[in-house]
Order: sequence, then C-alpha cells, then structure tokens
Amino acid sequence: MIDFTHRVALVTGAGRGLGFAYADALAARGATVFVQDRGTSPDGEGSDPAVAEAAAARIVASGGRAIAVPGPITSRAECTELVDGIVTEHGRLDVLIHNAGWVGYQAIEALEPEFLDRMVGLGIDTPLWLAQAAWPAMCREGYGRILLTTSDRAIYPEYAQEGLAAYAAAKMATIGIVNILSLEGGANGIMVNAISPVAKTRMWGVEEDPDELRPAAVASGALYLLSSQSKATGWIVRAANGQFVATRAREASGVSYPRDLAAIAADTPEEMAAAWDRIAVSAPEARAPASGHVSVAFAGLPILGECPLWSERHGQLLWVDTEGRTLNRFDPATERNEAIGMSDPIGMVAEHTDGTLIVALGCDLATVGDDGNVRRIATAPHGQEGFRLNDGRLDTEGRLWIGLMDGALGHGTGILYRYDPDGSWHVMDDGFTLVNGLDWSPDRRTLYVTDSRAPAIYAYAHDPATGKIGPRRQFATFGPDDGFPDGLLVGPDGAIWSTLFNAGAIQRIEPDGRFTRRIELPVSRPTSCAFDRDGATLYVTTARLGLDKAALDREPMAGAILRVGNPS
Repeated sequence: MIDFTHRVALVTGAGRGLGFAYADALAARGATVFVQDRGTSPDGEGSDPAVAEAAAARIVASGGRAIAVPGPITSRAECTELVDGIVTEHGRLDVLIHNAGWVGYQAIEALEPEFLDRMVGLGIDTPLWLAQAAWPAMCREGYGRILLTTSDRAIYPEYAQEGLAAYAAAKMATIGIVNILSLEGGANGIMVNAISPVAKTRMWGVEEDPDELRPAAVASGALYLLSSQSKATGWIVRAANGQFVATRAREASGVSYPRDLAAIAADTPEEMAAAWDRIAVSAPEARAPASGHVSVAFAGLPILGECPLWSERHGQLLWVDTEGRTLNRFDPATERNEAIGMSDPIGMVAEHTDGTLIVALGCDLATVGDDGNVRRIATAPHGQEGFRLNDGRLDTEGRLWIGLMDGALGHGTGILYRYDPDGSWHVMDDGFTLVNGLDWSPDRRTLYVTDSRAPAIYAYAHDPATGKIGPRRQFATFGPDDGFPDGLLVGPDGAIWSTLFNAGAIQRIEPDGRFTRRIELPVSRPTSCAFDRDGATLYVTTARLGLDKAALDREPMAGAILRVGNPS
C-alpha cells in the first residue's frame, strides 16, 4: 500500500478543487500537509486567508494533519520564506505540488504586460523558486517528489482556445522546467513530473461536487507519482475521469543529433515544398495496451509491413517490409527499430532455435547473421520470373512451411512447400492463388493455411513428428465486409487471429470455426500479427501499399506497427 506516513508535503492552491483533492488524499495516507492558498478570485485577484484555513480544518476533521499557509508565493523571497519555515518546523520537505493557477483570456492584440507578467509569475517563476528553496532539503534526504501543473490547452492544438496565449506559454514552460529538473534531481533521488489534469472546478464555473470529471479522480494518479514506489521522472501525466496516460517527447530512431536527424533532405525551398507531406508527419499519441485498445508501437511507415514474429532469444519483434526490402528488429522496451536492407523483395522471416534467421528473398531462401550478412541457401523448385516466396513459418522440427505466389495472382498458381533441414523441398499442396498466413493448433495436430484470394482459411490434419498432412478442408470463409484474410496467428488458447486486409480489422475465430471477437483498426490494410512473450500484446503489421494520397491523409497510421492490448 502506498503510504505517506512521516512525509511532509506542500500543496499550492490547495484550498479548493484539484489542490484540495491532492492535499486531502495525501493526508488520508499519513502525510503532514501544508495547505497553501491565497483565496483569490477565479481571475487570480484578491486574497482571503479563510479559504486555506477552512481547507486545512476539513482535513483535520477527517483525521489528517494539515496546516494552513495562506501567504503569497509571488516572489522568490516569499517562496523561500514559506519553504524554509516548513523545513525549520519539520526538518524536511518530501513532496511539493505546485497547483496554484488561474485561467485568463486576452487575445494577442489586447495582451497587456501586467496580465502576461502575472501569468508568467505564477506559472514559471513560482515553481522555479519553490523548487529552488526545497532542493537542499530534498538533496539532504536523498528523496523528493515534485509535481508541476501543465495543460492540454497548451500541449495539443486540438484543445487550443483563442485568448490563451499567456496561459499556454506558462504551461508549456512547465514542461521545459520538468525536463531539466528531472535531469538535475535524478542523482539525489528527486523525481520531477508534470500533471495535465481535467476536472470540473471553479475554472469550469463549477462550485459544487461535479457528477463527472471529479478532482478526486485525478488525485490517485498524482499520489502514485509522489510516492516512494514511483521512480518515474520527466513525464507528463494526463489525467481525467480516473484515467491516466503518461507522455513525453521522444527522439526518433536512427538520429545522430545534431548532424543527422534521419529525416528528409531538402536543399532549396522548392525541395522543401515538394517534400512537405513527408516532412510533416502527424502521428497520434500512443496509448498503453488496454483490453482491445489499439495504439502505435512504431511509426516507421513501411510500404508493406509483413510477417511479425516475436523473438524469444532477443525479446524483440522481427518483421519485414516486403516492398521496402528490409528485415527489421523492433525493441518495444526502447521503441527503437533496426532495419537491414535486402537485395530482393523479402517475403518472410523465421527464427531457428539457435537464433539463426531465415528469410525469403524473391524465390530464394537465405540466412541472416547477427552481423547482417546474408547467405542464400536454396531456391524454390518452381520459382520463375514474376513469382516469389511469401509468408512462412517454422515448425517444431525446424522445417519451414512457406508459400510460393505469382505476382500477377494467377488463379491456381500458388504452392505450399515444406523445406526440410536436409535441404529438400516438398510440395504439400497446390492450386492456391495467394498463400498467406499459416500456423498450427497448440497441439500441432492441425495446420491452418490462408488463401487470401479464395478468400478462405483451410485446415489440414498434421503429424508433427513426420510433417505429413491430410487432405485440405475448408475451415473458414469470408464475406464482402471482411476484405482479404491475410496473416494468420494461433493463440495459446487455440483461437485463430486473422488480419483482414482492406477491411481494417482483426478477426478472432474459435477452433470450431465460429467468428467471435472482431477488433477494428485505424488502418484499412493490416497484414499480419504476432503476440509478445507474455501474450498480453498483439503486434500488427500494416501496409501503405496501393493507397493514394487521399487515403493516406485519412489513415495517418497506415504502414505503422500497431499494438493491441489484451486482445482476447
């Protein structure tokens, strides 16, 4: 249980609304809380010490420890005096929340210096002077938690409002302060974060307890950040209605700052204009996986992402960009992606138990070493101009099952091969149009194979010891709203997950053939999917191939690797 016994906290603007919710929650868990509030009007004017005193009295009446400090915090001297008084009395200050603030509107043409100075003073100067005053005591204890307040109105253009330039400037500055103080404080155990809360308070014109967007629903997330259990620092935590998401700016992979931004080159304004659509890439904010929740794991935007495969050996997601001709390793822990260029279209990647990677390049199979060295080992016996190997998967005996496809998608031209460790090829079935996803049931007794253009999934009785299969039988067929079944994955519970190309969804199919859960995606062309090690996250490769500019404008995530949390 998170506990603040023996902790001393200072909360500014704690007389009402969010500030009181923070102070009350801290005191309820054992903290001694100093309730700072000048008792100003909603526009930040005036003062009324009774506001802080009443708030502290309410906390004490509930069994908590609270002391009202209604004095001003508009100057360095006032901030220092307040903090020094707390440290002198209690010997420490563990928690600092700067919540005090006000919202004022002045359009740019009407903006006055006094108005801007007051906003900057409370939003920028005060948190810096409070942190400066608290810093020595926190360093001495090797512990400190500082939480500053920012706003979605400043961070996200969708929520910007006219007249809030001064307010937004102060709230964006808060993020810069957090970035630097989190760096400076780390060695001394001082964790600094920002919270961007949404709650119905006086700022909304709400004086009574609201029926939604309650301040208390924000406080729970704040208390975690302020606790000894949290080692988070440098984050912006958005909070509303008991829901939380942490975000911060993150540099793209492949950047060697400051000389190589791994970005689009443009030597003239004209080249800049021509490349603008590729330079200005807007990606939605990622979300941690909730049940069935879809977010972007990697926004590298390949042409045709395919064949995701979780590597147990490396704890990374292997995947290919077939048309972009790259083999990729994506590390979810660092959100970095390493791409290795290939000389031909790459249909699939599989990983042997010894870590050797095998890929399909055109009509050839090849191995790829840790150093990126590619060595071709075999050629499909029916390979010819216009054909290539497509999706494939290794079985438990190290045999590779893989499809051969005609790029022109000639009816009946596709072949399902089994390539054995001794280098022999075996035609297991033919007459397909586009062999795509394949996988086995958990007991390995059933092999599932997709023909995207049938469109159908077929099932075969399978002998895992010998690799022999029985006759083809139809397992699942798809209707006009299902697009084309593409990649296929069998989950630990035996359910089949089929990605629906052109239908923008993943379909769960039970082992008895029933279509059950369908997860809609923000892109029209998902291609394949793979579970992570724990089976809690489903990674989905997607494609930009064949989409025109209008379609890409509608689907900014097209080509990204998506993350689906707890899909089952």
